[in-house]
Amino acid sequence: MVAGMEAWAVLGAQGRVRLATVIEFVVSWFIGVPLSAAFVFGFNFNLESMVASLTIAYTVGANVYLYTLFTSDWEALSAVVVARNVAEGVLYDEFDWDDLPSNIQEAAATLGYTEELWNNDQEPNTSDKEWDMLTDEEKKAAAVLGFNRKKWDMDSSTGSETGGKGYDDMDWSDLPQNVKKAAQTMGYTESMWNNDQDCPLEDKKWRELTSEQKNAAKILGYNRRLWDKGSDGLPSYDHLNWAQLPSEVRDAAMYLKYSQNIWDSDGESPLEEKEWQELTSKQKEAARVLGYDQLKWDDDTDDSDSNSQDECFEDAQESFDEAKSTSHDGTAIPASKSFDNDTAPSHGINRGKDNSKCCDESTVEPIEYDEDASWRKLPEKVQAAAIVLGYTKEIWDKDKEPPTCDKSWNALTTEEKRAAQVLGYNKEKWDDDDSDDSSV
Repeated sequence: MVAGMEAWAVLGAQGRVRLATVIEFVVSWFIGVPLSAAFVFGFNFNLESMVASLTIAYTVGANVYLYTLFTSDWEALSAVVVARNVAEGVLYDEFDWDDLPSNIQEAAATLGYTEELWNNDQEPNTSDKEWDMLTDEEKKAAAVLGFNRKKWDMDSSTGSETGGKGYDDMDWSDLPQNVKKAAQTMGYTESMWNNDQDCPLEDKKWRELTSEQKNAAKILGYNRRLWDKGSDGLPSYDHLNWAQLPSEVRDAAMYLKYSQNIWDSDGESPLEEKEWQELTSKQKEAARVLGYDQLKWDDDTDDSDSNSQDECFEDAQESFDEAKSTSHDGTAIPASKSFDNDTAPSHGINRGKDNSKCCDESTVEPIEYDEDASWRKLPEKVQAAAIVLGYTKEIWDKDKEPPTCDKSWNALTTEEKRAAQVLGYNKEKWDDDDSDDSSV
């Protein structure tokens, strides 16, 4: 009986309490009870029959327990227990690689994680596979990290919903304060949230989000895999350097004229200038390996202007965010300069744009806005540009101009020139306005 009790405890520790209970029930009622009845009523053994039947029954039960233990797949059972713990809140997402338990670290390595990927919140290439595409070893590793088929494949259907933590079913007023703040960081308003409108940032890739936005997205239940899968469902390898690329992806990149130097420096492949229909069949096949289809390839070519402009104004946006955090009402401060619609030349697709050209006034496209509108209604990029030029809420509302407007174009800093271009200015128009103001 002692051996049986210990075996029952081990089975319970494996997370197999139900199995252990079933074995005990069967042994007691289908072996112990019938034997006792037979010995008492058939052989008239009385008390001895009770002891004998229980001894036989529990000996059989102990042997069944021991057989079950010795034939167990301990690794798979351990993964199940860990997965249950994860479901109950034991998460490792916020752990550094060195702080992970050894079994979690081994499972993560099996799925393709490295210390660099894990600590930088990046995902391995296995995250782009569906559950059925994983090897048995990868499925076991995924189970150790808390995944099952449903959880692993869930990211394919998340779309633009608010992640996997159930907040999308809550009204704005019911959200925890930190979740509400995260939703605001992602561009939600109370009206948008309560009316199930899409996240304003849903068209951005994970790598295009600011650090603050990534942290907010995590609070809402996203990681890079969930976010990027929701946008177009296609794999992306832009976040990996050449050495981290899977061999088949690296071969495809080489076929598309990439080299290690071009890839790691975000340089351009000559083929990026071509439209999808201009690629050969093998080039299209290689592009698909890199995560492209016709729509994504051609759209990336068409959208290169706006992508370049976004990169140019990353510093301006940081200034805008700082201003929002320090203003008395937590909002931004825009400009009052008007604009004319200059054009901007295009560059290649997402990988490998020459960002040094951002300083050239011809590469920043102005953003249309109503100069008579209140500052609250201006586009965010216009607000960011205005802050760079020195505008404040008071200056805007009183239709005044900051000291920057007294400078000539050549006296402006590079960042100020970029901001002025967003507002529709070039050298000629800026200096003409300055001379008009002086004459007045």
